[in-house]
Amino acid sequence: MNTRKSIAGLVLGLAILVPPAVYFSVSSAQVARSTTIQLAQDGVAGNVTTLLSAVGATGAGSAIQPVAANKVFQVSGTFVGTVHAEGSLDNTNWTSLGNLTAAGKIANTEPWKYIRGNVTAYTSGSITMKVGD
Repeated sequence: MNTRKSIAGLVLGLAILVPPAVYFSVSSAQVARSTTIQLAQDGVAGNVTTLLSAVGATGAGSAIQPVAANKVFQVSGTFVGTVHAEGSLDNTNWTSLGNLTAAGKIANTEPWKYIRGNVTAYTSGSITMKVGD
């Protein structure tokens, strides 16, 4: 058996199974904001960032700059309170993109320069908010 032909056939077979536009990368900016990993396919990013981690009080989390316009905010935890997903163009004036009083999601397609989570009312429990963009 010709080893070169076998390897070439294997590589060709893998090229058919795995599209060449799929790649993994982690930039220094993503590491700085605790982003886990970026999976990009055909230029579409898929970052997951924790905006609020087991919060037990009112207040806004740190703002981040999202990679993509399409975002999904996921709220988890058992709590009595209200958490807002917020967007800003200047990191000073904030607009609510939606709010939740229980675990759930908020989808947004507007291209905000900054986003954050903000607990505006709190009685008890623990609130976590992540965003995928």
